[in-house]
Amino acid sequence: MPDLHDERRLEPRFRTAGSATLRVGRKEIRALVLDLSLNGLKLSRPDPFEAVVNAQFPISLAIGQGKPFKAEVKLAHAEPGWLGLEFVDMPPHDFGVLAGIIEQFERLRRQQSAR
Repeated sequence: MPDLHDERRLEPRFRTAGSATLRVGRKEIRALVLDLSLNGLKLSRPDPFEAVVNAQFPISLAIGQGKPFKAEVKLAHAEPGWLGLEFVDMPPHDFGVLAGIIEQFERLRRQQSAR
C-alpha cells in the first residue's frame, strides 16, 4: 500500500540510478540517486551529512545516459538512510534535461503497462 505522503505527490516519481554531488557549505558530498520526479528526488544519505530540513544548496545530477544537470534544492526530509530533496530553482536548459529524462521514464512506464 502506498505511503500517504506518496498519495499527495503532484508528479510521479520514478525509481532510477544516478549520482549526485551536493555542495553543503564548503563540502562537496556525493550520493546515489534513488528516485526522481519533476519536483524533486530521493538520495541515499551520505555519511556524514549535516544539514537541517529546509536548508538549500546546489546539486549536480547525472541520471543514466542523460546529460548532467544542475539545480538548487531544499532538504525536505531526512531519514537515517535517505534524503528527500525538492527542486527550488533550475536554469531553463537544465530543466529541459530533467523534463527529457522524466519523459523517457513516462514513455517506458506506458509501454510496460500496455503489455
